[in-house]
Order: sequence, then C-alpha cells, then structure tokens
Amino acid sequence: MEFLSYVTNPFLSTSCTTRAPRGEELNGVEYHFLSEADFDENIARGRFVEWAMVNSSRYGTPLSPIESALALGQVVVLDMDVQGAAKLRELAKSRDWKLLDFFIAPPDMKTLEQRLTKRGTESPANIAERMKTAKAEMLQSSDFTFTVVNHENRMDECVEEILLVLKKELD
Repeated sequence: MEFLSYVTNPFLSTSCTTRAPRGEELNGVEYHFLSEADFDENIARGRFVEWAMVNSSRYGTPLSPIESALALGQVVVLDMDVQGAAKLRELAKSRDWKLLDFFIAPPDMKTLEQRLTKRGTESPANIAERMKTAKAEMLQSSDFTFTVVNHENRMDECVEEILLVLKKELD
C-alpha cells in the first residue's frame, strides 16, 4: 500500500481465516488459511489479538507478530471487522497502545450490494448474508475515530485519505 511508504518501517498484519482461498489468494499473503482445528488451537493458546465469526467463517489477528513489531517501534496496520476493532480498542487501552481506527464505508447499501454481485465470488445467499452483516456494522461506524467513504470502489483513494490523517496524527 502506498501510504506505508510514509510510515518508517511499517508492519502490515496478515489475518488468519478458516474460509477457503478465493481466486488467486495465497496462504501467508492475503491471509493465513487455517483448518478449524488449527484455529481452535490458536484460540486455546491465546495467540489472537481478537477473533470473530464473520459470514460463516472465523477470522483472527495473530498477537505475536504485532507485539514484536510494536517492540521494534513499528507502526502496525490491521484490517479487521467491527467486532475485531472493538476487541482491539479494549486491548490497546489495557496495554497503552496508541490506536487510530478507521471505518471504511460504502456510499450506500445499494452500491455495496452491486459491488459484491459484480465481483462474482459470492453466491446470492452469501451476498444476502454479507449485506445483513454490513447493515449491522454500519450502525457501529460511530465507534471508530475516523470514517472514510469508499465512493468509487477504489481503495487507493481511501488509502490516500487515511494517509492524510496519519501524517497529521503521527507527526
């Protein structure tokens, strides 16, 4: 991501999931794809900052790499849902971590549904489930410090907006 060039020595966390890879996704790149048993073991051993069930699959953020990066003074960048962000806010307070959290929102729910359909990676039932989840998540957007609207389905524009905030907050 381009904004990472602004941050000296950033750490981009890679989440774990129990869902199957989509398209060209590679294990260890987009996600760490885990079996249900491996995911359960990580939970039991307290290896996640947070984890949650999202759209019939589990997602979790590994703790150890984040702790290591923070110990080295790196800025850690995480990508997670609202459930994970709430858990992270609690952990950040208890550990005195500085946290800047951003909610990335679609311009409206109709546009989101069109985008999910256009991707062609989800069944109509999965899209319906994702839309139900998205509606509930939109109600929690006010819990975040910052909200960025993804108007044109271009994450690079959202990243540029986040960069402006990071420049202001990290200087």
